[in-house]
Amino acid sequence: LPDEQKAELQMQLEEWQDQLGGSFEMSLAALDQGWDYPALQRVLQGSVTEQGAWDDEAPYFAGDLAAIRLRILDRQNRQEEYLHLAEAESQTLLYLTKLTNLGRIDEAMNAAKTDMTTAEEAFALAQALREHQHVSEALQIARAGLTLTGSEYRIHELATWTSDLAEGLGDSATALTARITAFKTKPSFKDYRKIEDLAGKTWSKVRSD
Repeated sequence: LPDEQKAELQMQLEEWQDQLGGSFEMSLAALDQGWDYPALQRVLQGSVTEQGAWDDEAPYFAGDLAAIRLRILDRQNRQEEYLHLAEAESQTLLYLTKLTNLGRIDEAMNAAKTDMTTAEEAFALAQALREHQHVSEALQIARAGLTLTGSEYRIHELATWTSDLAEGLGDSATALTARITAFKTKPSFKDYRKIEDLAGKTWSKVRSD
């Protein structure tokens, strides 16, 4: 933006901030940096460090600003820059799913081993892999996701999805284990009966658990 227009926008944002008693810090930072901010440019060109796209300590809104920038990069089809920024700003879910959507499955699987830390990230990646017909990889990621942290709702959702996928692939052991995880997270009679069905002859042993 021309300097004159930036100055006008800055005044407007500061005026709104005073009038509304809110915070426009992210908007002001984005206005000040634009796309020419040196730290951001280094990241977009592939220099990914622990400091991310910031010269100093990242502010509290760094994740939100990164997500907005990623949407813009995606619309402009700047995929490599998208990946660099997502990786640098620890947007793991977006990074892994973008690799999958680009067909770079091996990269996504390798990155998941070190970067994936939540059940939500695992679920999103597993769904993307299944959508692209990589079902065995989807099951592998889903199983790993059940060992990660997450809300009870997300764990239950992932466990149920994993059980259904495993059953469809003929992996009865994984289907049973995942369904038990779902039941222990959120007990229901429906899952109880499903576990009984999956357990078959081992039901008497499984039932006590």
